[in-house]
Amino acid sequence: VQKNYKWMANSPFYQIDLGSNNYPESLVIEKKDGEDWLHVHDDQKKKIFSFHFDVNGKDSLIYKISKKRISSATDLLIIYYYEGNTDFRNFSGSVRLYFLTVDNRDLTTISVHKGPVYWDEREVPGGKNKQKKYAIELIDFNHDGIMEIAVGGKFLSRVYFYKSNGKWVGV
Repeated sequence: VQKNYKWMANSPFYQIDLGSNNYPESLVIEKKDGEDWLHVHDDQKKKIFSFHFDVNGKDSLIYKISKKRISSATDLLIIYYYEGNTDFRNFSGSVRLYFLTVDNRDLTTISVHKGPVYWDEREVPGGKNKQKKYAIELIDFNHDGIMEIAVGGKFLSRVYFYKSNGKWVGV
């Protein structure tokens, strides 16, 4: 079902070599009536992949993307997505990580996984805001040649294992 949007705005084409072939693809971030989208375009600027983020309030945005190689066959984009904030009774806002993978330098394998909360802020009694930010590390815990993503802090620790074909398992 094609949705008709009233308001749309696109970012410029941000070049990045996802296929590791020296012909950079492009990322375009798009706002459509308060929805956030990420589009991947091939080296000829043809759209080849689109992903819709889960918005959790106003002012949502992608504010950082980091490219990593997690194995000899898989590249990863860690997308830092501010889900937005709400201020109905108490302020609440969060940043969630999304994992975009490309297997075997083949752009038809692009997949996105919704990961954990990386940062959050909440209003606490007394009108003050409390923030929590978690550390991110890539470590090959099980020595299989594929880096895992560890996200943790004082009270929370999660490890995400890549199982291939865009599938992640968090423990």
